[in-house]
Amino acid sequence: MTAGVPGSGIGGSFYLLSALMMPVHESVALVRGTSSRHSRQAVVRQVVNAGGVLGGVWLTGWFIARSIATVSASLSVSPAHQHAMNVLSWANVVYGMVTLLGVFLFVQVLSAVMRRK
Repeated sequence: MTAGVPGSGIGGSFYLLSALMMPVHESVALVRGTSSRHSRQAVVRQVVNAGGVLGGVWLTGWFIARSIATVSASLSVSPAHQHAMNVLSWANVVYGMVTLLGVFLFVQVLSAVMRRK
């Protein structure tokens, strides 16, 4: 998660996962015959919006990595360090997803513990 990068926190990650799972849910509704044109349009809007958010997060990471690479090139940083900076392009997304997964697992474990009591 990076402060100031929309979509990279756990709230944004939850939205992205939910929006990207909508086609699966809509496919099941389509097979069952409960899908409507309106619901399919909503799914398309949400998936396109999620794609835009993912693209924005990736682009922000790419821009930060390129900025750091430009500065490091002027400071004569070794190629090994420049390769490590390419990780920044996906670090925002991956860190947000890992955090969301951790929160999700914690909630599931807590739910199981509370059911036993």
